[in-house]
Amino acid sequence: MILHVVRAFDRIIHLKKSLKPAQKWLIHGFRGGPEQARQLLGCGFSLSLGLAAREETVLSIPRGFLLAETDGKCGSDAVISRIAGILGLEPGEAEKLIESNISDFFA
Repeated sequence: MILHVVRAFDRIIHLKKSLKPAQKWLIHGFRGGPEQARQLLGCGFSLSLGLAAREETVLSIPRGFLLAETDGKCGSDAVISRIAGILGLEPGEAEKLIESNISDFFA
């Protein structure tokens, strides 16, 4: 399930814990900080980041839970390049990582 959440993270965490869904949940357009990311990751969410993602947040997300997206203002190359730079990867490596995570999420 892909979710766009604004100021309702406590509520969505509560729902996920109480419903115990079998399907994976992804927070689309995540712009929060590292602590909020850790809280969501601890509940089994994956996080999708765009160009506005905070550097410290990108670094706090285990690589297997990191996805990327565009918001229509930039292309995917810009987002991948930014994430690659933050993680110290070549853009091609970051692209493969994110593609693998997307495949895993939808498997």
